[in-house]
Amino acid sequence: MLKRKIKINCKVCDKTFLDYFSNYRKYCSMQCRNIGWSEILKHKHPRYWLGKHRSKKTKIKLSKNIVLKNRVGRLHPSWKGDDVKCEALHKRIERIKGKPKFCEFCKTNDKNKVYHWASLNHQYADINSYKRLCVSCHKKYDNLRRKNEPKKR
Repeated sequence: MLKRKIKINCKVCDKTFLDYFSNYRKYCSMQCRNIGWSEILKHKHPRYWLGKHRSKKTKIKLSKNIVLKNRVGRLHPSWKGDDVKCEALHKRIERIKGKPKFCEFCKTNDKNKVYHWASLNHQYADINSYKRLCVSCHKKYDNLRRKNEPKKR
């Protein structure tokens, strides 16, 4: 049994092309298909939920996710306290105290320099032990501390 081709008009450029009926193509080329889909998605995507109703289960799931986003620090179910890595503690300090914009040792506030929160007594869980330092002062401080600290065996 021979399959016959039928004439189809492209939805974008209105060009006539031949294709088998079973394929049911709407576009004459990949370029026209991309243009057609971009137009469909541009109008459909932002208004996807307009006129549709969510089930009660879905509404409950979404509300729980929103509540979890508002839980920060000790209120969050995944809170580990002080039993976290150094990076997480530095991020916590940055979230609480903000990004450092000047150095407390050399008193510079150059916008081109990078500033860190440095724990001076290496008690990372203690929020009050952190000082704002530029990278060069931070390195100098750490090198001095290493020289004066007794060596571990």
